[in-house]
Amino acid sequence: MFEPTDASPHEALVVDDDDDVRAVSVRMLEHIGIEATAVASGEQAVSLLRASPAAFSLVMLDLNLSSLSGESTFEQLREARADIPVLFVSGDRPRETPAPPHSRFLEKPFSIADLRRRLGELLADPGEQSQSRARIDTAAP
Repeated sequence: MFEPTDASPHEALVVDDDDDVRAVSVRMLEHIGIEATAVASGEQAVSLLRASPAAFSLVMLDLNLSSLSGESTFEQLREARADIPVLFVSGDRPRETPAPPHSRFLEKPFSIADLRRRLGELLADPGEQSQSRARIDTAAP
């Protein structure tokens, strides 16, 4: 299970324009011990992060958003907070380009075990996440 190593709460910002996927993602995160705030657009995500940059430990970002693209959303989120860890999610495989720093990719559909593993990789290195340190145990619940 998710075990915080400091007293601050850990919260993910989930960005997906599909209502069902967004709801399932939130439930999966909560199942492994991460609170989540979900929004349906990149614009909403950027607005929330700009208003409160320290409120989130990570962003779970769909690459195929219908309004502001996932890539544009990512760029604006990083302008708001350069060190925010980002878990990209998509049903399409990413292009063969190097992943940006402090990020990982998770292909949809995914299981709780897949999510836990990817988050563990994303959050394992203290250099990956300077404002919030956490460990996710990759063992099954």
